[in-house]
Amino acid sequence: KVAFYCADCRSLGIQILPPDVNSSQWDFSIEDKPGQPSAIRFGLGAVKNVGREPVDLILAAREAGKFKDLNDFIQRVNLQKVGKRTLEFMIKVGAMETFGPRKALLEVMDAMVSISGSHFRAAECGQLSIFGGETGVAEDLHLPENTILDPREQLEWEKELIGLYVSDHPITAFLPLIRTKITHFSKDLAQAADREKVVVAGIITKMRRLNTKNGNEMAFATLEDIQGSIELVIFPKVWEKQSSLVHMDAVLFAEGKVDSASGDAKILVDLFRPIRPEDVTDEMRQQALEIPDIPSTSTEYQSGQADNDLPEDAFL
Repeated sequence: KVAFYCADCRSLGIQILPPDVNSSQWDFSIEDKPGQPSAIRFGLGAVKNVGREPVDLILAAREAGKFKDLNDFIQRVNLQKVGKRTLEFMIKVGAMETFGPRKALLEVMDAMVSISGSHFRAAECGQLSIFGGETGVAEDLHLPENTILDPREQLEWEKELIGLYVSDHPITAFLPLIRTKITHFSKDLAQAADREKVVVAGIITKMRRLNTKNGNEMAFATLEDIQGSIELVIFPKVWEKQSSLVHMDAVLFAEGKVDSASGDAKILVDLFRPIRPEDVTDEMRQQALEIPDIPSTSTEYQSGQADNDLPEDAFL
């Protein structure tokens, strides 16, 4: 539901901001910036396995003002009480990117917890902090340089821990092509009539193969676009011809008929088409910049008018 609501906000031009230890509350909140439209900020509580107590520790420390840098954060928040698991998940979703790159932060996470714990133990004993006091002694944590994180891995972390892609989406680069070829985005399928012919597009995120009573192989798959997920049913004839195209992380057009008689709309697939980076032309990118928002239906294929016998180059 969160993914659906976020997609709805984006379609209305409302910006969704990622979790941030310097800006987020426990729950979702409205964030106002001078001269800019209001945005919705993800709450830290929306991150998987992040509990209320660790978040309350961070929020209480932030009452004195935003954290200036990583060392300030370590000194003001007892990370041993926050816990390594919570810290890891917050780093992975980008909630601490204000302090540095995610991979670099993960590499020094143990040191962060250790230094923070030492500081708070010393404070509890009435000793001078290792971050400095009258003696001028200080221990600063420096992030490693040249840490490169695979963008795909970063998106997978976001999807796993908050249920959707926040910083980007795997199909973003293909949108200039996709938006001119499809009839529906995922959230619009509920409006389609049963057995209506449609064209959708997205990335394959789940797959399940099975055999029919006759022993023929077929499959079910989940196609994800920027607004949500679409369930695909791939019967044996289509699967036999096009199974090589349908695999995890494949970006595809799927043409078929809507099946909404049994509940949520699914697509009975007649045809798949791969989407390649080279198919997105500069002209398409320029046209996309001139379109202020994502339409609910395509400018090329109006709902109910897709043809099952499209020529081979119809999508290219």
